[in-house]
Amino acid sequence: MNQNATQWTLTIDRCSLASKQAAVLLSSLPASVRSLNLRDMGLVDAAVFEMPLLLQHPTKLQALSLKGNALQVEGAMALSQGLIENTTVRLLDLSCNQLGSKGVMLLCEAFKGNKHLQSLFLNQNKITSEGAYAVADILIDDKCHLMELHLAWNLICNTGLNALFTALAMSNTKLRFIDLAYNFMDITVLHSLRRMLERSTTLKYLSINDLHRFNDRALESLVPSLAANRSLKMLDVKQVTREFFEYLTVEVNDNRPEPIEFRRDELFLASTKHTALRSASDKLALA
Repeated sequence: MNQNATQWTLTIDRCSLASKQAAVLLSSLPASVRSLNLRDMGLVDAAVFEMPLLLQHPTKLQALSLKGNALQVEGAMALSQGLIENTTVRLLDLSCNQLGSKGVMLLCEAFKGNKHLQSLFLNQNKITSEGAYAVADILIDDKCHLMELHLAWNLICNTGLNALFTALAMSNTKLRFIDLAYNFMDITVLHSLRRMLERSTTLKYLSINDLHRFNDRALESLVPSLAANRSLKMLDVKQVTREFFEYLTVEVNDNRPEPIEFRRDELFLASTKHTALRSASDKLALA
């Protein structure tokens, strides 16, 4: 535990804590705790039943991490009860739990009208498109101040991704960072993805996967949308072929005043036979 005159940071991670022990800990924490890290402890729902008291009573808590536990719907419900009136938490990390879409929907109900939460981590929580719809509803709320959203390694398919892209294209002017990698995307998201890229004026980081599944015509239509975007600084494309990565990098940055930084997985996927991608490789070879 780190302490100074005005704030405390408590970190207890990678150890076992029974539900009753967790309840005692949460009920006895001083209001001066600013950051609480209880990650990788195997906590189940019952362990966080005292969390509403911690979040509701006069508190200075700004960052809460429960990453890598075993929280499910009842745990999400307990957290939601505490978050409804909370005005201090800026960062909430619930990644690598088992919240599912029902748990995320409960949390999103608590987030409605929340002007304070800025960073939300929901990676690897078995979230489907149903949960993505709830997150999209939050993003279109004028009171939403989320700047960082992590939804990677979930079960979101095209309909959920479409809802998220549409929300960012419609009215959201706060989000800077969104990680959607390792979900399930194909060409049916093309229209909403392009519209989001063309209309977003604040997004700086985007991580997605499976763009290599797009056909030549889809790839060619995506390039001007990326080139037209002026806010994006980094595009992290997962599960790509070498040809696709080279094509995207060259074609987009040749048409932008400031280049986008492209990132990828360490290993490329097997080669593709897209003609557009072959032409890009030829261009590189001649450069």
